[in-house]
Amino acid sequence: MPNMSYCRFENTNYDLHDCIAAIGRMMDSQEGPLSERELRAAKQLAGNALELVNMLADLAGLDIDDLDRHIDPLDDAIDIVQDMASETPVEE
Repeated sequence: MPNMSYCRFENTNYDLHDCIAAIGRMMDSQEGPLSERELRAAKQLAGNALELVNMLADLAGLDIDDLDRHIDPLDDAIDIVQDMASETPVEE
């Protein structure tokens, strides 16, 4: 179910913090790897976050490089985190 417009940013912000915490746990070997579907979504999320920052920076008149050029390196970083999490022992 989509977020209602009056709480879209509030709900998304909460979920984004949850995603950040999950990546942190994966990097600390406290959480296992993502499914292929979640891995694709994580990469899309990183790209969308860059697009949002780029849009707001442009509107604010900030002089920043085109952030789109960073999408591939971010995808690579997510793959590294995935590999790190794959080395996490599965708790039984």
